[in-house]
Amino acid sequence: MSRRKDYSVGAQAESQDGQRRRIDEWMTLVGQHKTTLGFDDWLQQVLDEQHQRAAAEAGHGVCQPTSRLLRQGDMLFRLEHGARYRVRHGQESPRVFTCVFDGETPYIAFENVVTGVRFPWITVDGVFRQTELRSMERLDAHDAGKSAEIGGTGPSGQTSPA
Repeated sequence: MSRRKDYSVGAQAESQDGQRRRIDEWMTLVGQHKTTLGFDDWLQQVLDEQHQRAAAEAGHGVCQPTSRLLRQGDMLFRLEHGARYRVRHGQESPRVFTCVFDGETPYIAFENVVTGVRFPWITVDGVFRQTELRSMERLDAHDAGKSAEIGGTGPSGQTSPA
């Protein structure tokens, strides 16, 4: 039986090094006139292509979802590359975001739920409240109306304490 590795959200130094590396890579390409994309659009394109290549090299033929079980405090939650989610906290407006992975590092980009404008990619360190993690729902079209697998041991849509 294989065990899934839990990834702590708090690996801040590693994610900062990865961000610096990606920014340097993008700035080089812009300087060489090899991309006209802004950083956030370029990053999503690069990570989606990386994800597709990894799936092809693994022999899947089609891209299989890449997900990670993450930990924030005593909460475990799962995010999947390319998936959209909604979180809620009390009476505040829900927050919608998309997730991508750069290796083991998750990045999320919130979006304006009225205009659909995507905000910059950020790491997930300390972004979510416990109530938001418990409310997390996946919004992808093929899973419309279903809750995301959260926690890993509880039923779909419920977060498991670590």
